[in-house]
Amino acid sequence: QIVVVIAHIGSACRDVEHHDDTSSCDKGDELFRVIDQLPPGLVDVFVAGHTHAMVAHRINGIAAIESLSSGRAFGRVDLQLTGDRVTGVTIFEPTLVCPLDKNNNPVPVADCHPAPYEGRPVVADARVQTIVDGALARAGQRRAEKLGVTLAATLTKAYGSESAEGAWFSDLMLAARPAPDGALTHGGGLRADIPAGEL
Repeated sequence: QIVVVIAHIGSACRDVEHHDDTSSCDKGDELFRVIDQLPPGLVDVFVAGHTHAMVAHRINGIAAIESLSSGRAFGRVDLQLTGDRVTGVTIFEPTLVCPLDKNNNPVPVADCHPAPYEGRPVVADARVQTIVDGALARAGQRRAEKLGVTLAATLTKAYGSESAEGAWFSDLMLAARPAPDGALTHGGGLRADIPAGEL
């Protein structure tokens, strides 16, 4: 059997070309701490996230990958099986799908022209695009609805402290499900400020 862990924990490595050399990685990050505690041979591949960085390494015998964020890159690990046993592991560097702009942000999807991968063009799947287009249209209709509320000031997000936006989101959760005694939200989930003006 093959065991693959997909977890929202990660690390960051400056060198992703040398898969058995973790000296460029931040070993204090959660990914290393968790893998260090796993019994040898239990996990074959660990797909990481959270730090929006790159990992393509063998950590305590486990192939671990992390490929930036926002769909900018993808990671790959090939496993060779003999019967039901993993007898070979090949780790690949994360592959950029779209380049970054001068501010180190992903270019818009419409402006992205991915390079061929293994000699074949990278193209959008029309069926998936239809699903995305429908979801964006429905979200656009909801976003255009007028709520009859005007914010006097911007509600700013805060990651490491209590904020008016966090309190507001918690109040909205209680309004949606009033039976609980309380509600809380994590600062990492507050992704944007809410600007002053018509909501």
